[in-house]
Amino acid sequence: MVEWLYTEQRHRAHGANENTTGGHGHSRAAITSPQASDPVGCHLFAPPEIAVSPSALSFADQIVNAPSEAKTVTIRNTGELGLTVTSIASSSGEFLIEGKPALPANLSADAQTTFKVRFKPLSTGARSGSILIASNDRDESLITVTCSGTGVLADDLTIVPGKWPIAGIVFREYAICCSGRRRQESDDCCTHNH
Repeated sequence: MVEWLYTEQRHRAHGANENTTGGHGHSRAAITSPQASDPVGCHLFAPPEIAVSPSALSFADQIVNAPSEAKTVTIRNTGELGLTVTSIASSSGEFLIEGKPALPANLSADAQTTFKVRFKPLSTGARSGSILIASNDRDESLITVTCSGTGVLADDLTIVPGKWPIAGIVFREYAICCSGRRRQESDDCCTHNH
């Protein structure tokens, strides 16, 4: 069931339920229809509808004060009338927004925009925060994207051969052990990366 709001010349739409208010000559009508089209034959536009993906960002363990690789967030208008994004903000200084569009950002039907988020922990341990997106969507005026990650010290990292999850860190010319301590290259626990 879809409800459409629009302003029309005062008349009765055959087969539709109207609740009219307003003054002389025009009325604001709410028409309830079982289909997403106007029963009178006129096209009525669906209100703006925001869709944000992903709804949550989970980052791998990250060295304190070093930024992670960026993750992309997409905002799309799944309605027909224009969506206006008025604000994109982070609740925490550890989840950094990059490349956000100029605001307010106006998205036509099915248009989209993107921005990126990086995790830069300021201390060790589990960290959390949110990205808050405000728009003119009637029933979802504020969307929350939850963010999580864990801050670690470089000496606490477990390095897996062939897998280097920490962005911006290059290990050269020495062995790094499972415990985080340097040992001889002959240690079964160690890997040597050039």
